[in-house]
Amino acid sequence: MRTVEYTRQGEAAQVLTLREEARPPTPGSGEVLVRMLVRPIHPGDLIGVEGLPGQPEQQSGARTPGVEGTGVVKSVGADIRTLRPGQRVAVFPAPGTWSDFVVVPADLVVPVPDGVSDETAALMLVNPLTLCMLYRAMEKALRGQTGPVLQTAAGSSIGRLVSWLG
Repeated sequence: MRTVEYTRQGEAAQVLTLREEARPPTPGSGEVLVRMLVRPIHPGDLIGVEGLPGQPEQQSGARTPGVEGTGVVKSVGADIRTLRPGQRVAVFPAPGTWSDFVVVPADLVVPVPDGVSDETAALMLVNPLTLCMLYRAMEKALRGQTGPVLQTAAGSSIGRLVSWLG
């Protein structure tokens, strides 16, 4: 099992390393083990790796980036009845998705419908939440004002969702 990790914050190319382990972890009660297929690199992941300028490091020890993605259920805890091995799923928030396998609480795992690509499924949980947060922030900022809103960066996943909804 391969895992990307870092032990100190800094430029991603300088601090990320690949660690190999003999076996994946085992899910406990209320958990599933997911073999990750697609894991996006989200700007928030890189902020965790690189840190914020002028801010002290918040954690110590080895950490694995990533909180979302698509995968296949490898095994389930003894009490899990709604998910099964071999089922394609999306996960969020699931810290440590930049690994071949990740143990996730079952209530953070969503089955992926047939016809939805792995790439789309990897973003289908966090992007709608981000879009809702963006709209709330925009409504608050524009309270009482009328007129057009200019959208930039429309090629991003969120930008395309904004354009589609507009």
